[in-house]
Amino acid sequence: MSLLTACSSDEGRSMTRTFFMFDTVVGISLYGTRDEALMEECRSYLEGFEDVFSATRETSELYRINHSVITDGEDLKIGSDLFDAIRRSLEWCELTEGRFDITIRPVSQLYDFATESFEPPTPESIEDALKHVSYKNISVYENNGEFFLHRNIPGIMLDLGAVSKGYISDRLKEFMIGKGVKSAVIDLGGNIMCIGDKILENGEEEAFNIGVYNPLSEEEACTENETDGSQSIILKISDGCVITSGIYQRSAEKDGTLYHHILDARTGLPSAGNVEAVSVVCREGIMGDILSTSLFLLAQDGIKAELPEGTGVMYLYRDGSREYDGCIRDMM
Repeated sequence: MSLLTACSSDEGRSMTRTFFMFDTVVGISLYGTRDEALMEECRSYLEGFEDVFSATRETSELYRINHSVITDGEDLKIGSDLFDAIRRSLEWCELTEGRFDITIRPVSQLYDFATESFEPPTPESIEDALKHVSYKNISVYENNGEFFLHRNIPGIMLDLGAVSKGYISDRLKEFMIGKGVKSAVIDLGGNIMCIGDKILENGEEEAFNIGVYNPLSEEEACTENETDGSQSIILKISDGCVITSGIYQRSAEKDGTLYHHILDARTGLPSAGNVEAVSVVCREGIMGDILSTSLFLLAQDGIKAELPEGTGVMYLYRDGSREYDGCIRDMM
């Protein structure tokens, strides 16, 4: 999780508003303006993506796909947002050799981390669900300006939880820039997207201070108005994003075993290894989202992928040690 080190109320020529969407708290901070009408436009635009990516809202496009029945010779027509998100995801399903797999939904829905009495799924239920999991059984294509999803077998269900917030932050950023926004921060449940630099009260500009949450730290490491003592790394971010995947974000313990939400699609089990969290810094939200999960899964097996240009990564291990890759040190 990444944390914006800024206040949550209006101050001078800035404003912040928080909302509950996508099953999490999201926030938008505008700098250099206190335009309430613009903030409402941003909120409304953001809300529209619930009807695209929600896995539980029965009116959403993703829900419709996951609960539709395959008809011989018929592919599903999908919108451009789902097409783009699925297409980009499939590239990394292949690069991770199936560790990251967006067809994991039949398995991931077996893990209910929201309940107070967590029970892990049985080996039999996982084995049965895995029969419907393989990114190789789906493809997307465009035909005459329309977009389609092809599925090879019944029971395919998509889980875009490791993709959607990054994609949505990119779209909202484009929307806000189109409205003339020059300085802002989008916070989608800890996925942070910065637009430009932070405009100060005196009109000067500086990079945003973004704190990366360290669940293993007991030290106080806070800046500006943030008082969460579990921060330990502050990154200077200009016009880019910071996205973290970690086992602490959704987890539960049962009979001395820790279960978490980052599943290895090859086994249907929580990815096992020494990695606690992976934080990615890059320009594009969807890339940061996909990379943070993919690099986490690869690192559990001791594999380090080649990074796209302009990308920085911080690996946090369970023993408290850190490892840096790419350009992230330049932002510390």
